[in-house]
Amino acid sequence: MIIDIIRHGESTANAGQPITNGPDNIPLTPLGHKQALAVAARIDGTRPPELIVVSPYLRTQQTAAPTITRFPHVPVEVWPVHEFTQLATHKYPGKNWSDRQSDNAGYWGRNDPDYVDGEGAESFNQLAARLDDTIGRLGQLNCSYAMVFSHGMFMRALFTRMTRPELSGKELMAAVNDSRNAIDMPNTARIRFGFSHHGKLIPGFAAAAA
Repeated sequence: MIIDIIRHGESTANAGQPITNGPDNIPLTPLGHKQALAVAARIDGTRPPELIVVSPYLRTQQTAAPTITRFPHVPVEVWPVHEFTQLATHKYPGKNWSDRQSDNAGYWGRNDPDYVDGEGAESFNQLAARLDDTIGRLGQLNCSYAMVFSHGMFMRALFTRMTRPELSGKELMAAVNDSRNAIDMPNTARIRFGFSHHGKLIPGFAAAAA
């Protein structure tokens, strides 16, 4: 079995545009739509996905759309693999990602996994629970190939969680913070999972676009 977790295509927020309708409604740019088409075109037609998973967020659903169109009979599921929102969304009306960098650095610098910044934000431990939920779901899949469309920070955290299973709490949070600079995650990059001969789920990181 192979599982590909793919980051969404370029979004308007990635391109530096203001975020006006919350993190869940950020759309793709024209380039992002082209990248989504490229992801679908590169799938080996002799081994199509048996399951397509999307996050609840618009930009992953738009990225998955060409793949869903190409393989219309493949079931589609929505999992909680959406992006980590560590800062309260109401504090930044009409702002872009760069406007939040100072506050974002402060969030990670305090290294408090239980801290919730406010409405629309989640704690790191809530993110960790979503990571564990995702790992459990992936491990229970019974198919030869599945595709999961997700987000950059979530994917970095998932990779860190799986490769450093001994960490939790503040130590895991610090390791995920380190991954923000250590792991390159361009739009449509992927993490490919396989299984060991003992049945253990093994991640392999691929930084290049899918």
